[in-house]
Amino acid sequence: MVRNDYEVGYGKPPKGGQFKKGQSGNPGGRPKGTNNLKTDLLEELKEKVIIKEGGAASKVSKQRAFVKALAAKAINGDTKAMTLLANLVLKLFADDPVPVNDSDLTAADKAILARYRDKVLAEALGDAKENNDLER
Repeated sequence: MVRNDYEVGYGKPPKGGQFKKGQSGNPGGRPKGTNNLKTDLLEELKEKVIIKEGGAASKVSKQRAFVKALAAKAINGDTKAMTLLANLVLKLFADDPVPVNDSDLTAADKAILARYRDKVLAEALGDAKENNDLER
């Protein structure tokens, strides 16, 4: 039997369709500790796979296998792979200084660098002198 003392309408759903007191529409709720995409991707890339390289099988991470495959494609002339690899290198190593070992430089290389250093210093000192002259 339906009670007639409750008006059903806009914003007033039937009492039978409403949640019971103390119960929500999603009793399980969102599971705690669900991973986001970044976490899932990192875990997937850490997993090991077996690859054959030069006739020998070795176990490497998926990330390492991806890098090896990308480098191999780039070496074989795949322009998309070349572009992707170059962009990765630029992005990952842009802020890293390139280590220079003086023993790798020839005497001619050292002379060229010394002349360049002297030229840059002379220009810097000349600019500083011009700025001082302009201020007076």
